[in-house]
Amino acid sequence: SSGINAEYGIVTEEQPARMAGIYLFADGSTVIPPHSIINADLSCEFKGKNTIEPFAYRTHTHTLGRRVSAWREREGKWDLIGTGDPRKPQMFYLIEGVKTPISEGDMVHARCVFDSSDRDTRTTMGSTGKDEMCNFYLMYSVNASLFSYNDDGCYQNKRFTVPRYARITDPLANLYEVSSNWSLSTAIGQVG
Repeated sequence: SSGINAEYGIVTEEQPARMAGIYLFADGSTVIPPHSIINADLSCEFKGKNTIEPFAYRTHTHTLGRRVSAWREREGKWDLIGTGDPRKPQMFYLIEGVKTPISEGDMVHARCVFDSSDRDTRTTMGSTGKDEMCNFYLMYSVNASLFSYNDDGCYQNKRFTVPRYARITDPLANLYEVSSNWSLSTAIGQVG
């Protein structure tokens, strides 16, 4: 016996009202010079035919990452979707406050802030511990009857300027405080 007892619930032929998916921002080409603080920027037009409703996110880098953030831009207005310190526990964090649905034609942007001040060599993107990564995973729900995989992520490196009102005041500061009982309190500012 494995010690695990799995039981199946009621099986139904009915389609669920909502389905979940993950939209990925991922950078594969930024090169981080030594002794620098730099941004890796990703920017894409959302081409999904159906509006997605983000409800959680996860950030991921390796050693040099200090902040990963994402925004939705609609009709020139930028809204922060989420921001996090990738050195904190690797898990999905719920989006609190104002929800930011993403529709076809919206621009979506992600930024990873890297600090190589203590590194004497350049660092490339890759999957090993000596490389870096820049990932923002956006978990979303969508009307199940409209669900399709027609836009799974943003992989275009493109520099952008975050409007002053949408910036994080200190992108190198710690964002989360994780208490002894693992409850999460956020101190969200604006990422620049």
